[in-house]
Amino acid sequence: MAEIRIPTGPIEHEPWDAIRTSPGESLTAACRTALLVEMGGMEVGSWDDELLGWLANQDPSVVATVCSWLRRVRTLPPPSAPTVRGGPELDDATEAEYRAEQADYTPKEQS
Repeated sequence: MAEIRIPTGPIEHEPWDAIRTSPGESLTAACRTALLVEMGGMEVGSWDDELLGWLANQDPSVVATVCSWLRRVRTLPPPSAPTVRGGPELDDATEAEYRAEQADYTPKEQS
């Protein structure tokens, strides 16, 4: 049976041994299992599943890092209400500059 030990805090060094398998076990299956566990039962569509398969085929240290991000983000407090840009609050001068840029913006034609 695979041994999966996802880091629970900030990662300073590549977590080489976070996802390990016994001889004959599929490393891809172990990585997929780790991802699904950290996704917490989230419903996935066909595109989600395709990317999940792609990610599960990456280096296990990459998968472990993504799993750690998923785990740690669930412990964060909910974000505050979004501002105009959907990010942090802007001071008046910065917001005025942003709005001026948006007013002057002309989308490029797509080819």
